Amino acid sequence: MSTYVSSDYQAPSPFAQSLLSVLPHLPPDTRSGLCLELLLPHGNVLKFVQRALHLPANHQIINDLFSQIVILDAHGDRDALDQLHRIADDGNSKAQYSLGLKYKSGWSSVTQDIEKARVYFQLAASQGHEASQFLLDYMDAHQDT
Repeated sequence: MSTYVSSDYQAPSPFAQSLLSVLPHLPPDTRSGLCLELLLPHGNVLKFVQRALHLPANHQIINDLFSQIVILDAHGDRDALDQLHRIADDGNSKAQYSLGLKYKSGWSSVTQDIEKARVYFQLAASQGHEASQFLLDYMDAHQDT
């Protein structure tokens, strides 16, 4: 289901890279805003920040960034939707679940596509994402195909 390939990635500017050293010291909203503004067009923001700062995938900085991407996407930001796809394609179950919801309902700028929704829910469920499994079971029980 991969939409993006590694060649899509463009290195952030030296200025953007230099900001990484101060990220942990900034308030969450400021930190998220800076990352998204400067890094969003350059590939998977979460993976870049996680690797650059040597953070675990569940670190609060990474969670804050993901939340900001989801909020921007809800407001119709096309770069945020692209970012959600990149994150999901890199195996993030929360992004896969979010995209599954979008495709199931035709929410925001996404056209409803039940089969794509199933694929994203299945990817997330295979990693233990309980809400995705629940929705798959619900869709099966209600013949929502």
